Amino acid sequence: MILAYILISMKPGKIEDSVNAIRKIRNIENYAVLAGDYDLIVRAKVEDVEDLHDMTNELHEVPGLLKTTTSIVEKEITLKNN
Repeated sequence: MILAYILISMKPGKIEDSVNAIRKIRNIENYAVLAGDYDLIVRAKVEDVEDLHDMTNELHEVPGLLKTTTSIVEKEITLKNN
């Protein structure tokens, strides 16, 4: 299983339409709207690198998407509050 975070830059004014399209893409677990250099971040969980490739190709077809940066998680650490 591969976990990845994908940062997304969008054309101005296209985030709402794009989010509706992104929500339909298989293997995307959640997303957040950001302030700063990127407009969205999505969390994806796939079986293998080929599935990640297929999912990002589908993501690149979302209207208004300009650029993505994908980071594969090597190790995820959960912090628990006492």
